[in-house]
This record gives sequence, structure tokens and C-alpha cells, in this order.
Amino acid sequence: MKKRMVLADLDSEYLNHIAGYFMEHAPQLEQNLFTKSEKLRTYLERGEAADILVISEDMLDAVPSNLGEKTTKILLSSTMEPKEGYAVVKKYQKTQNLLNDILLKYAEKSGSAEAIRGKSNTRMIAFYSPAGGSGKTALSLGLASSMAAEGKKVFYLNLEAIDSVSEILPHTSGSLSDLILAVRSKGMDAGLKVAAYVGMEPEGRFFYISGLDSAAEYRELKGEDIQRLLKSIRDLAEYDEVIIDLSSGFSEIEEVALKEADVIYVPQVEGEAAVAKMRRFLRETEFQETWRVLAEKMKMIVNRTEASEIRSEFSNSGILAQISCVCVVAEAPLFSDMRQIIRSGNMLKSIMVPLMSRETAE
Repeated sequence: MKKRMVLADLDSEYLNHIAGYFMEHAPQLEQNLFTKSEKLRTYLERGEAADILVISEDMLDAVPSNLGEKTTKILLSSTMEPKEGYAVVKKYQKTQNLLNDILLKYAEKSGSAEAIRGKSNTRMIAFYSPAGGSGKTALSLGLASSMAAEGKKVFYLNLEAIDSVSEILPHTSGSLSDLILAVRSKGMDAGLKVAAYVGMEPEGRFFYISGLDSAAEYRELKGEDIQRLLKSIRDLAEYDEVIIDLSSGFSEIEEVALKEADVIYVPQVEGEAAVAKMRRFLRETEFQETWRVLAEKMKMIVNRTEASEIRSEFSNSGILAQISCVCVVAEAPLFSDMRQIIRSGNMLKSIMVPLMSRETAE
């Protein structure tokens, strides 16, 4: 059921701008717009239902004192001065951030965000390899920027023990540490915390959040933390694609994230050590229930080589008999520069086509 939101501001141009954005990005909300105080007062005094009232300071006199307690009252403020009975949000900010703030205030008052969410069609894509140096992060950033260039709303989530992109992506207003705190706190909606803290990479046009504040925090993470976090992000129904960049170990963190993923891309490079680690990983999981859960979702990317140059020892390793190969990516200078990868979404689309297709993945 849609929630009724009343938007009230004397500035019709401002009001129409935010209402248009809200209509596109929050279709779960039914909007009623008012630019005249008298009409707003009449509407509210008739007892018309309003789950959320978003109002500017210059129209406060139109709000009856007996407005129902169930209505979440949100004040659009340029000064951010507190107002009794109202949650205050910054009026002039990015429209995306304004919407996130409104949804967060509603969730905090109502105790739930479920009523303002749509049905989630979010796909979760994990990049994982048991061998370090496989190009996992470069490929995950390449896919994020490519999908964003295609018009998808993409969220890149780095879950590495030591965040390899912290020097590349600017720090966001919140971090993965804040999200973990949220999932551990009863009554706090971690999904909407994502919406409040997320940043957009200005050139790659994908969304992301900064990693853990300290690498030491990774040792304290539990599988249930990651499971709750990923469920919260999926339930948020905000993103088309979530790309999860994992460490090369196989702790409960990686195991839970791989189980939650809809598809798992496994970058594999040639070389004796890398092939040996992959074979060991397959042996370790083959006789566990974990393997049966993950096997059908795994898709291999043979990285840094030409299809015609795959050496016989790799072809004969048996790996390709257990994991289907969907893509071969040649060695290229572009993939050694992660900043360039982020900027090259349009150019990378032709390379990433097999990975961007839901049909191929599923």
C-alpha cells in the first residue's frame, strides 16, 4: 500500500522539482502538493490522511495543532534550527540526499521502512577468487562503471579485509563500520543508513560506501553481520545491481556473501600458484554442502590472457569442467589503472557485455 506524503512550499518551482524526482525514485509514495497555505489548511482540517508531511518554514501556520500523531512531520529548513514536533532536514541539498533524509526520518518514527519500499529486483553480484592478484577489484570496478554507463543504478560494496580502493574513492559521510553498527542495533534500519551515507563516484557514476574504519574491525565481523547487511540493502529496493568485492580467503564472511549473491564471478589467471589455489578451493568445497549451494552460481572469467593462448596446463587442470567460463579478458594497460577503469565505463561496455547480461548470469 502506498503511503501518502504531503509536500508544501510556497516556491512552486522548487516544489515541482523535488516532486518530480520523488515520483521517479520513490513510486511507493502518493504525493499531494500545496503551494498555498489556505488550501493546505483546508485539506488537513478535513482530516485527510497524511503519513508524511514535508513542509517549508513559511507554511507552518497552516498546520492544525491537532494533526494526527501518526503523521511524521518533517520541516524543510535552511537554518536547521530545531522545531518541536518536527524532524528537521536541510532544504537545499542534492535531491537524492533530501529524499534519503525524508525516508530515514519516516523510518525512525514509524519503526519500519517496509511500507515505503517497492518490490526489490536488486541483483547481487559477487567477485571472488581464492588467489590474490587475479584482477578481482579491477574487474568489479569495471563492471560497476560499465553498468552505470548503461543507465543502471549500481552500488559497489567492498568487503575486503584491507580495502584496496580507499585511496581511490573519496571518503563517504558514513562507512561500512557505521553500517555494521546499524545491523547490530535493534530498531535501526541498516538499509536506510546505506541510503543516508552512500556517495556517488563522480566519473564512474556508481554508488559506494567507504570501507571499515580499521582493518582490525574485520576480525570482529561475523557472518550474521554480513547476512543482515546484504538483506537490508536488497530490501531497500534502491539499486539495480550490487557488486560485492570480496577478500581472497574463505572465512564465514566470504561464505555468507557468496551464498547471498545471485551470481559469483571468479577471476582466474594462469600460473602454477593461482591454478593450484583454485583446485584446492574446489576440492575443499566439493564435499561440503557449501559447494552445492555455490556451484551453479559460479562463472569463471579467465583474466589477463587471450583465448588462443590459454596454456595446456590450465586447460587440463579440470577447473573449466567444474566452473563454466563466460569471458576471457586480455592483458591491457587500462586494467592496471583503477582510476582509469572508473572513468572508462562507456569504453568497457563492449568487454563487459557477457557480465552485464542477466540472462548470461542466470
